[in-house]
Amino acid sequence: MRTVLLIETMHRYQMPWPHDQEVRRLRRVIIETCIRKEVKALAEEMCLDGLQIYGFDESICQQIADDLDLAHKYCNPSYQEYEALGLIINEEQYRFGGYRAGKSKQQIEHEIRANHQIRERYRFERLLELDTWPVLFICGSDHTTSFQQLLQANDIVVHVLFERWVP
Repeated sequence: MRTVLLIETMHRYQMPWPHDQEVRRLRRVIIETCIRKEVKALAEEMCLDGLQIYGFDESICQQIADDLDLAHKYCNPSYQEYEALGLIINEEQYRFGGYRAGKSKQQIEHEIRANHQIRERYRFERLLELDTWPVLFICGSDHTTSFQQLLQANDIVVHVLFERWVP
């Protein structure tokens, strides 16, 4: 059975900051979940570009996957792929630019929602490439419900473990 376990949190917790107690707490939650739920793979809303901005070559999920001998997949588009897909990189800048260009708030929010749908479809396709179940998926804020709906519409069982996980 194709099953996805979802943890929604802030992306900063995915970074392996060495002395950050909050990151350590999320690491423990992920490890305990992997063991308790017999997870076979870790996947996440992250890309190497995003990590490298902060000087990291891997996320805590990648580290945990290596330690537990699990499959791992970064499921966010790279910055090059963002451009190729025509995706909005910075939503706040996009909103500001849209207002300055005379777009209505409704039009801007519609465009941002459409952007989210493309990104979520991209993540879904990366999960299908991974094709290892059950998978624990770490996503950022504001994507849990819509990503869950996309997965369920494609016959994937979804269990939301945490919405907006914080230590």
